[in-house]
Amino acid sequence: MLQQKFSVRRVMDPVDEFVFTKVWKCGAPSKVCAFSWQLLLNRIQTKDNLCFVVIIPPNLASSFALLVGCGKDKRGKECLALIWNSLMWSIWKVRNDIVFNNKEVVIDDLVDQVKTQAWKWFIGRMAKSPCLLYEWKWNPIDCFQR
Repeated sequence: MLQQKFSVRRVMDPVDEFVFTKVWKCGAPSKVCAFSWQLLLNRIQTKDNLCFVVIIPPNLASSFALLVGCGKDKRGKECLALIWNSLMWSIWKVRNDIVFNNKEVVIDDLVDQVKTQAWKWFIGRMAKSPCLLYEWKWNPIDCFQR
C-alpha cells in the first residue's frame, strides 16, 4: 500500500480541482486569473485577512463550481469563468475605490463595468469580434459559441 506514488491529484478535492482549472482556462488576463486564484485560496492581502479573519465564505469555491458547471459545453463554461473573473476583479477595484478614495458604489455602474470588461477581454482574444457590445450584454454565451 505504501508503494503507491504521491500525487496532488489524488489528494485534491474533485470540486477544488474543477474550480481551479476553470479559473485559469478563460479569456481573462493572467493577472486577473491569478487574483481569482488567490481569492479562492483566501490569500488576498486585506486588513481583515492579515488579522486572520475569514473574509471569504468557505463555500465560495463550491459556488464557483456550480456557476461554471451550468454551462452546456466547454465554450459556455469558459464564458462563465471569464464573466466570474470580471466580476471578482471589478468588485475588488470598487472595494479599493471605497477604501482608499472614499467613493460610493453605484450597482448599475458596477454591473455595466463587469459586462464591458468581460467583453473587452473576450474580443481581445479574437482576430475578429464575433459580436458587438450590446449583443454581449444581452447574451454573452451566444457570442462565445459563434
